[in-house]
Amino acid sequence: MAVQPQGCVPAPYHPRCPAGTPLYRTVQNHLEIFLALCRDDWEEERVSPNAERELRRFLDCGILA
Repeated sequence: MAVQPQGCVPAPYHPRCPAGTPLYRTVQNHLEIFLALCRDDWEEERVSPNAERELRRFLDCGILA
């Protein structure tokens, strides 16, 4: 059992709303175009599968269904 110093009260949890952030909206609006440009126009620089997966998972985290 964790012991808290006297007088310290933990802050209540407030869930975040990632879909309401400018970063989320930017990734949501431009991810497919960015990935298509990377595939079609940039021969040497490609988005790694790990990076693409993480960007898609970031978008999924904003859907709280």
